[in-house]
Amino acid sequence: MPITTPSPHRNQPVVTRGQTLETASGAVILLHGRGASAKDILSVADEIQLPQLAYLAPEAAEHTWYPYSLLALQPNSSRETPKLMPD
Repeated sequence: MPITTPSPHRNQPVVTRGQTLETASGAVILLHGRGASAKDILSVADEIQLPQLAYLAPEAAEHTWYPYSLLALQPNSSRETPKLMPD
């Protein structure tokens, strides 16, 4: 069944560094953490020090890939799973 809900990330920018995809010998996709930005994670490219690569960092909408707190997970009613946070 196709997903009909549009992705909030669909029109977000992809920040790049290094070679273009056409000239690079490979590509690295870097995903930032919650609250961070694509620009933040691109600092990893400086540490990798492989200038022949293309580095791509998509920007998550509102700086988060998942809109809910992972600490607020509730157990699935069909099976027993522990809560991450007490009531």
